[in-house]
Formats: sequence, structure tokens, C-alpha cells
Amino acid sequence: MVKQIRIAFVFIMLLASFATPLPARAQGNNPPKYYVSVGTSLAAGVQADKKTGAPILTEDAYTDQIYQRVKGQIQNLQHVKLGCPAETSQGMIDGVGSWCYSEELSPLTQLETAEAFLMAHPDEIAFITIDIGANDLLPCLTAADIN
Repeated sequence: MVKQIRIAFVFIMLLASFATPLPARAQGNNPPKYYVSVGTSLAAGVQADKKTGAPILTEDAYTDQIYQRVKGQIQNLQHVKLGCPAETSQGMIDGVGSWCYSEELSPLTQLETAEAFLMAHPDEIAFITIDIGANDLLPCLTAADIN
């Protein structure tokens, strides 16, 4: 029940951030504005290494490309990149099976990390992108489906 309330709260926070229009340029002392990206390897920037073919993290995710396109339009924009390779909806919520969550290294799940950041910076969020769910379908695929 607590997880469902937390998810509903984060969802409402995300909707509220989209509903609040932001000026194209920050006013006054130009406080930082944040672009928060959460999700799967697409948000994290996982690509195949050109030499080995092994998956590597890059600064060429679609989220990085969005950031590059809009950073000149919003002063002091910073990209908070929380995406995690192979993340599933379940892993994002409770850390089960997540590559980015372990009680020793990162005691917060991706969702908890995003929630904490949003709560700590309520008036500083310019926009958020979310991509999640594609990896939830992987167990349904077989080798025959791929070929």
C-alpha cells in the first residue's frame, strides 16, 4: 500500500511539473534548472561498443540529445541522468533485479532517487522524461521471435 501511495505521489508530482509553464529564460540570479531523465538503457545511453560490440554507457542517449538541444533556451539547465541499463518497472520501483540498486552501493531505487531529487528541488525542475516498460516484455520473447 505504501508503494502504491508513493507511486501515486510521484506521478502527481510529475504531472504538476508538466502543468507549470516555465519562461524561456530564467529571471533574477539565475538559479539552476534541472532536466531529470529516468528510465531504461535508452535514458542511460547504453550503446554497443564499436570495436567489441559490448554494451557501454555513453553520453549519446536520446536524453543527452534533448539536453543539448534545449540547454541554450533555459539558463543554467543541468541534466540529472538517472536512467539504468536493463531497468524494468519492478526494478525501478523496488530495486528487484535492478543493475543500479544495491543496499551497499546505492540504497535508493531509481524511483526513490528521482522522488528525493524532485522533493529537494521543487521549484527548479524544468522538465522530466520517463521511459520505462520496454524491458518488462523481454521475458516474453524467444529466440524465434528475434530471428
